[in-house]
Amino acid sequence: MIEQQIARLPHAERRVLEVASVDGVEFTTVAVAAGLELDAFTVEEYCESLTHRHHLLRTLDMATWPDGTLVSRYAFRHALYQHVVYERIGVARRLALHRQIGTHLEQAYGARAGEMAAPLARHFLQGQDAPRAIQYLRHAAENAIRRHAQNQAIDYLTRALQVLDPLPETPERAEQELLLLILLGPACIATKGYAAAEVEQLYLRARQLCHTLGDTPQLFPVLVGLRRFYQVRGALQTAGELGQRLLTMAQRYTNPAWLLEAHFGVGIALYYQGDFVNSYAHCRQGIALYDAKQHRSHALTFGQDPAVVCHIYAALDGWSLGYPEQALQHGHTSITLAQELRHPFSLAFALLHSAVLHAARREPSLVLQRTTPALALAQAQAYAFWMAWGTFLQGWAMAAQGDHAAGIQHMHRGLDAARATGAEVGHLGFLTMLAEAYGAAGQTEQGLSVLDAARKVIDEHGERYYEAEVYRLKGEFLLDGATSRPAEAAACFQHALDIARRQRAKAFELRATTSLCRLWQQCGKRSEARQLLAEVYHWFREGFDTPDLQQAHRLLASLA
Repeated sequence: MIEQQIARLPHAERRVLEVASVDGVEFTTVAVAAGLELDAFTVEEYCESLTHRHHLLRTLDMATWPDGTLVSRYAFRHALYQHVVYERIGVARRLALHRQIGTHLEQAYGARAGEMAAPLARHFLQGQDAPRAIQYLRHAAENAIRRHAQNQAIDYLTRALQVLDPLPETPERAEQELLLLILLGPACIATKGYAAAEVEQLYLRARQLCHTLGDTPQLFPVLVGLRRFYQVRGALQTAGELGQRLLTMAQRYTNPAWLLEAHFGVGIALYYQGDFVNSYAHCRQGIALYDAKQHRSHALTFGQDPAVVCHIYAALDGWSLGYPEQALQHGHTSITLAQELRHPFSLAFALLHSAVLHAARREPSLVLQRTTPALALAQAQAYAFWMAWGTFLQGWAMAAQGDHAAGIQHMHRGLDAARATGAEVGHLGFLTMLAEAYGAAGQTEQGLSVLDAARKVIDEHGERYYEAEVYRLKGEFLLDGATSRPAEAAACFQHALDIARRQRAKAFELRATTSLCRLWQQCGKRSEARQLLAEVYHWFREGFDTPDLQQAHRLLASLA
């Protein structure tokens, strides 16, 4: 029926309709005029006839182009009309029309052509103008990234790489591919997770291109992506080495933004290795370098805001080192910064790491306050990695509030989802928290089994930030039930204490000391217990409202 209706149209009106279909379901008279080499006024007369007489089009609001041109806009009454008309056009003519319309639109927008990147990319793609198709697909991806539409950006960049693929191997082609991959990396991390296989493949290809091109500053963002991949994969030594290389590179180029990125990269690797002192120092150096105005665009370039990351890891380091109130302040600052930036990925990062901090402080209600909006955000943006973290932490809070069965189920679901993204980092802490939940549910054997898995993580990945807690919890489980083994438990507590002292981790030292002194109290060693616990407790200058310090205070009072 549509074919017959179009066939009955006058030749001139049929040609207008054909060129309009090339511009899209919605089109402008100026674009059609460019394709037909007519004036816009004549085209508008034909469109009016197609609207009111033939009922194939409908009128839209007027628009103004950057060059001052006032353009009339129309749309096909149904997308099917546009499709049928478009398919009637011969292939050669269709290619030529796409190029004509694209060129006219590009000239009309001039320096602001990037604002129309998506339609320009479509015209040059359909017109088989590869260089300009790649150019505008990249601009369209950048626009999508600014809108935090990561999946759309991935689609544009993937198509650009497909157009680029058959082109001859030249330095210019290598530069273009490298730029596309650097844009693609953070978008893939956001949607698939830091440790997805695709992330490694694209960054390894990007590094190969950097070596082909020689000394290029583009190597920096490529190494940043690889460092993140290896860190989240649990290859902490490799991640640390890449962090040091980034630090050297940033100093060589005297680039403060790079220096900031490098400091937190080194700091994160050190945190998971249990070197809280040096990790804290690097994070604080990053914070000192950060300028909100100067580095505001950093999150778009590298995928996440550096100050948000520095503050949150300073918080985790600070808590471990025995400064719970300072840690809380860093956590609040991280969330505030991410909210001010309106950068969803950074906000999800801040909220969930803040939840980790509140879990360390044994504050399940605050963990839920952080995970609830973080999960909503992660689901809306399809952040696979953060959805996994949020599910696990929500489960921990549920278990800590007494809903053991559902909480443990959530924790397992979160761990499985995190592993599905390729992630391994953070599992030492998560397994320790899961073992603790099993202990609270009275399932000692399951708890001990999970702690065995945690010790394998320590041995295989060198992840040591919760190492002291692993041995302390094992000691607690050895005291549980009818088969209590106090001598073995005391050895576990002492080992946990030695680890905490070596790491200068006062928070873990306090917990290990409290467990050991409670056992000594039961064994009649009250004086030794009181002396040891008092020494650690009186070191603290803040955080006396936290459950750990309150528990230690009550034990001290009972030992007096």
